[in-house]
Amino acid sequence: CADDDECTDKTHNCHADATCTNNAGSFSCECNTGYSGSGTDCMDIHECEKQTHGCDKDATCTNTEGDYTCACNKGYSGDGKTCTDEDECTLGTDDCHADSTCTNTIGGFSCKCNKGYSGSGTDCIDIHECKEQTHGCDANAACTNNKGSYSCACNSGFTGDGKKCTDDNECKLGTDNCHADATCANINGSFTCDCNKGYTGTGVVCADDDECTDKTHNCHADA
Repeated sequence: CADDDECTDKTHNCHADATCTNNAGSFSCECNTGYSGSGTDCMDIHECEKQTHGCDKDATCTNTEGDYTCACNKGYSGDGKTCTDEDECTLGTDDCHADSTCTNTIGGFSCKCNKGYSGSGTDCIDIHECKEQTHGCDANAACTNNKGSYSCACNSGFTGDGKKCTDDNECKLGTDNCHADATCANINGSFTCDCNKGYTGTGVVCADDDECTDKTHNCHADA
C-alpha cells in the first residue's frame, strides 16, 4: 500500500487560504498567515481593527486580503512602520506667505505674518502705519509708509530723528534770510522778518524810509 498525497492529488478539503500538509494516511490544513480558522474554513484577520498590525502611531493602517498596509500620515515620512515628522519649513513644502514666518510643528506647521504685516499667515498684507496712525513719528514729522514698516522725517524747520523733533531757531543759527535792516523772530517750525523802524519792506527786502520826502518827520517848520 502506498500513501495517498491528498495535497498533491488535490483531494483534500483545505480552504483556498490554507496550506495542506500531507501526513501518513491523512493530511492537515492550516490557515495561512493573515487568516484564522480550522483550516477547512479560513477568514481574513483584520489586523487594523484588532490593533495587531505593526504600523507606526503616526501612520494609517489599511486592511488587505490576508495582510495589511501602513502609510505615514500627512506631515510624516517613512515606510509606514517607522514615520518621522517632516519639517515643511526647511523642505519648502509649506504654503506660508513670503512675508510670514513658518514654524514647524509635530505633523504640520504654522504661519505667522511678519511684523508690519497682517493676515492669516498664508495671506499677508502690508500694514499702512501712516494711514492707521499707529506710527511713532513726532507731531512735527512726516510719516512715509514702507513695505512692512515706515519711516519718519522731521518737517522743515525742525531737527531730529523723526521720532523726536525740536524746533530750529533759524535766527540764532543764522539760517534765516532776513534783510540786514530787519529783525528775525523765531516761531515754531519757522521764523519771521520785520523791517526795522525807519525801513519799509517784506523783511526779506527792506528800503530806507525817506521821512523828509514822506513828510513823516517831526522837524520844526523852521528847520
